[in-house]
Amino acid sequence: MASVYNFKASLSGKAWSATGFGDKADGIEVSGDSEIEFTVALKAAVSEKEPGYLRVDKTLITPKRAYYCLMVGGAVASGGGGGGGGGG
Repeated sequence: MASVYNFKASLSGKAWSATGFGDKADGIEVSGDSEIEFTVALKAAVSEKEPGYLRVDKTLITPKRAYYCLMVGGAVASGGGGGGGGGG
């Protein structure tokens, strides 16, 4: 089962900052001088608490506000094998 970390993020100039909320992310605060730096810091903060496969979903609420949902663990889909060849 996946663990979910929720964050409310805001943009000021080019810098993003976020505050975690909910059971898992409560008390985690992250910031970065660019969106890339911010995303890396966000992943590092969650990985420090709970290592594993990490998926990040971002929903832009307004141009300066976003919701980030980071999920750790859970099932990872993989492609299936091809079908057999037909007879002659």
